[in-house]
Order: sequence, then structure tokens, then C-alpha cells
Amino acid sequence: MAQQETRVFRVGRVPENDIHLNLKNISKLHLRILFDRGSWWIADGSDHKLSVNGTWLSLSNVKNRFDKRFSDPMEIRERDQLKISEYLLTFNFFNFNN
Repeated sequence: MAQQETRVFRVGRVPENDIHLNLKNISKLHLRILFDRGSWWIADGSDHKLSVNGTWLSLSNVKNRFDKRFSDPMEIRERDQLKISEYLLTFNFFNFNN
């Protein structure tokens, strides 16, 4: 059985991101949404740098703003809400195989 490849969607202020949110208080690469092993995950910043303002998933801070250590990616669940500056995104998953 072939192993499924991880897909990464980048979210941030610059147009090169998969999701472009053009506000000054959003980092150039603010966060990553990953699909890995059948689940969706969110990770603040890039692989080597956190976003300045942090990322909030269903009112749980993905990174502690006062402790600049990297957090592990958090799994995204149905109806979780993601707050990025003035934007509030809600995750809804659809199964098109049924």
C-alpha cells in the first residue's frame, strides 16, 4: 500500500500563499494547514519561525505568545474555528466518497 503524501497549505499576507489574507498584522507566512494520514492539522508560522501574533484554534492558542517556543501542530476537528487577526474561519469537512 502506498503511503499518503502530506499536503501543506500556506496562509499569510503575501500573494504566494495558498490562502492570501492581506492585512498588515498578519505575518507573511502566518500558519500552515496540513493534511497528513487522513487528518487535518494546523501549525503556527513556518518550519523555522513562528508568526508574530500567533494563531488561535477554537480559543486555544497554538503558540504561547509569551514563550516563543514552537508548539506541536494541533489537529483540526469538525467546526473548529481559526482566528487570524480580523478573520474567523470555520472548518467543515465533507466526505464526497459516499
